[in-house]
Amino acid sequence: MKKSVNKNFVIFLIRLSIYSVLIYAALLFVSGDLPAKFQYPHPSYLVIFFFIVTTTFHLGMLRSAAKSGTSIIRYFMMATVMKFLLYLVVMIVYGMLKPDRAAAFISNFFAVYALITVFEVSMVYSHFKSKSAEATENEIQKNP
Repeated sequence: MKKSVNKNFVIFLIRLSIYSVLIYAALLFVSGDLPAKFQYPHPSYLVIFFFIVTTTFHLGMLRSAAKSGTSIIRYFMMATVMKFLLYLVVMIVYGMLKPDRAAAFISNFFAVYALITVFEVSMVYSHFKSKSAEATENEIQKNP
């Protein structure tokens, strides 16, 4: 069970690393074409922040999934709410501390958030789709 969590986590970490590099490259590529008001000077900080948050919560999800089906649902719902609140607090605090750069930060933050969310949901979906397929296969083997 623990070995499966570690293997799934390493696979997720590799994919997230590649995806994060692609997001960073896209931010750099697009930033020159954006109006000055939306050009955030530190996109790497955003990518690193989302990488850390996503990695932390995904590890918790994998550990929760190893326990039981109901605990994963509770964890996923709690994690989604907690991440949303964390993201909201980060945007509000940044906007209050640096109002002159708030539009650039929030627009870039939201773009990275949307891209990371698509990645995260697709990874969770594929993880549970494969688990469902394994369960069906095991059921077929038990009842020939």
